[in-house]
Amino acid sequence: MPKPAPHQNNPKWIGNDATVNPRTLGKSKNYTHRMEFHVEPGTRHWLKQYEVKPTNEPGRHAVPADKIDEFNRRVKKFVIRRIR
Repeated sequence: MPKPAPHQNNPKWIGNDATVNPRTLGKSKNYTHRMEFHVEPGTRHWLKQYEVKPTNEPGRHAVPADKIDEFNRRVKKFVIRRIR
């Protein structure tokens, strides 16, 4: 996952399948692609420590910028799909 400037120090948001509704993300023109990560076993458990509001937004995680490299090491494959 990239760390684009000027947001390189912000957490990166990740949601498990079916936990993110594209209609609630804001302006649809800002969301044209979906990224799907295939990760090593145990990664979802590792992500749990970064879960945001588990009761309101289960399965959504804010990975701190200083942990992105560790997340990237866990990624085996990723797929990018155009949604609009």
